Amino acid sequence: MITNQLPIPPKSLLAAISGTTDEKWFLESGEKTVNEWERALKAAGYDIKDFDTIVDYGCGCGRALRHLSQRVEEKQQLIGLDTDARAVNWINENIPNVKAYALNDKPPCLAVADSSVNLVLSHSVFTHLPEDIQFQWLSELHRILTDEGIAVISFHGDKAIQNNYNRLMTENHETEARKFKTNIQVNGFHYDKGRSENEKEFVDYYGSTFHDISYIEEKWTKYFEIKVWFQAYALDYQDVLVLSKKQTYEHFFVPFDRNSKEWEIIKENEKTHAKEIMGLQHEIEKLDAEKHTILGELTGLYERFNEYRLLPLLRFSFKENIKHRRPGLFKFLKKLKRRKATDNREN
Repeated sequence: MITNQLPIPPKSLLAAISGTTDEKWFLESGEKTVNEWERALKAAGYDIKDFDTIVDYGCGCGRALRHLSQRVEEKQQLIGLDTDARAVNWINENIPNVKAYALNDKPPCLAVADSSVNLVLSHSVFTHLPEDIQFQWLSELHRILTDEGIAVISFHGDKAIQNNYNRLMTENHETEARKFKTNIQVNGFHYDKGRSENEKEFVDYYGSTFHDISYIEEKWTKYFEIKVWFQAYALDYQDVLVLSKKQTYEHFFVPFDRNSKEWEIIKENEKTHAKEIMGLQHEIEKLDAEKHTILGELTGLYERFNEYRLLPLLRFSFKENIKHRRPGLFKFLKKLKRRKATDNREN
């Protein structure tokens, strides 16, 4: 069958990517996904034509790529990445102007160079990864993106979480439902390993994964900054994030030749800073000791005033008593007060 001059993949590949062999759904859902990507990018201030090199991470047999290939300009490069070698081979044989590569179970993707991709698009990949593998692929996407690179990634958010909980309860799996709900509430993350018959060719760790947005805000922002978040957006079910590549310390670090003059300067500066830190630590220790001495004196004064029933005098005349009897202590307390006021203004 030919649609838009492109053939339809075999039923085994259709079932693997969507759980159904319905060709109409395959075509319509692929077009819908590309429309969603374009709207998401537009909401973040971008256009699909702004990006020279685009990667569909988890492309399958080209459900979205077949439509995307007809919307980009000739100068733009389209790359498909997937762990299913059958699907990758089918794309390379049937969708022109797209180069697809089969991925190993884990990174790296040797076919894609560092900082060579401007845009990563990914539908329903992080919805199937265990936690440790998730971080490995996030790091890999960070590696291949340029400094100004953008990623559009879907995940199972609130709608999928609620639907999964309701399903477990309906099927009388109450223990599993409670465990699932607790994991989301406590950890913000839940993963169940398992593949259907249609997914038997997928990687061994393939399963069902759910994220609370608070988890993503805490964990994923090591690699990316969140620009836009859409709820129940991808095919009206999965949440979608538009992310920008985060510039990490490791990204900026360039090792020096240890025999160079620059390296000698760095090591000398380290020694100087170490001495300064030791000096500051010594000053802190002295202040701590002085603080304990003052607290002891104040405790003694409190006990003495309390013994002679002079607490009212202590309350109303403390300042004058300290000022005249212990001028050094009075000055120190004023200094502490000024420092506290400065700290409060800075905070």
